[in-house]
Amino acid sequence: MACPATAYFKSVTAYGTAEPVEDISEKAIVLSLFMKKLQPEGGYNQIDAEDPKYRPRLKGVAVVRITPDEVTAKFKFGQNLKKEGRSGVISGLSERNHPRDEETIEMMKKYCPYHSE
Repeated sequence: MACPATAYFKSVTAYGTAEPVEDISEKAIVLSLFMKKLQPEGGYNQIDAEDPKYRPRLKGVAVVRITPDEVTAKFKFGQNLKKEGRSGVISGLSERNHPRDEETIEMMKKYCPYHSE
């Protein structure tokens, strides 16, 4: 049955002020960091505000700076489960073996240490 289905997660929420970034040099720095994260192997021309190929694109893309006033976080990794239920979830994740299942198992062990196996 789908009724007891749930999702394990970790999340952060920031509350604050958002404002557009107008300076294209600042945009280039931010987008370079973004590309480094998403495509660490490179394979593209470095983003440079002085590059005539990038300049019009940097003018046309929106970048927003968020200045946080408050940051909250929460997570759910089966803290409410009894040992039997937790073991069943871990077993099911191990058998399923989807890309993030091993990470979820590790988070369950990290955040539910009183349920150690």
